[in-house]
Amino acid sequence: MAAIRCRACRPMPLRGEVLHLVDLTGAKDPAKRQIPLLKSLVAGVDVPVQVGGGVRTETDVAALLEAGVARVVVGSTAVKSPEEVKGWFQTLWPRTAGARPRRAYRRRRQ
Repeated sequence: MAAIRCRACRPMPLRGEVLHLVDLTGAKDPAKRQIPLLKSLVAGVDVPVQVGGGVRTETDVAALLEAGVARVVVGSTAVKSPEEVKGWFQTLWPRTAGARPRRAYRRRRQ
């Protein structure tokens, strides 16, 4: 983890307007969400950071926002529980964003 942190946080020019990160560990197991790492990454860059991956509850959204991310991206949960997620958007807009997971596209084409 230290090597990743060092590589990711070393000074480097960022040309984008937003840095998009996906917490793959948190996506597999929300109990193992990488909040401390995300917090240090957010502190180490001077562009807004949006994070997705394993966002299943409003508590997950709140934890990421508390860590300093500018926007939380909600994917699969928005497809599975659209009414619940709609409430999050109403409460937390514009700090939440929807993303349609690739598997949702596959289901429609079949």
